[in-house]
Amino acid sequence: MRLPPDGEEANRIASRARTGQAEIESIESQTQRMPPPPLYDLTELRRSGHRQGAAPLIGPGPGAGRRGLGVGARGGADGL
Repeated sequence: MRLPPDGEEANRIASRARTGQAEIESIESQTQRMPPPPLYDLTELRRSGHRQGAAPLIGPGPGAGRRGLGVGARGGADGL
């Protein structure tokens, strides 16, 4: 049961509850199935972020070109 939007009935119920004279007349329960949220479109998410000036989500991080070769590309620990 939904209450009217004017709030008068809600105020009457609240005032009765404050005086301790409120009673529960009935309880109803419903089980509802909700569909899962739609999957993210990662391509569109990247494009949207790029349009808003965000950092790229996929790819090398900032300064990747300055770091040079990684340990594996230099020949492992011997390349240090």
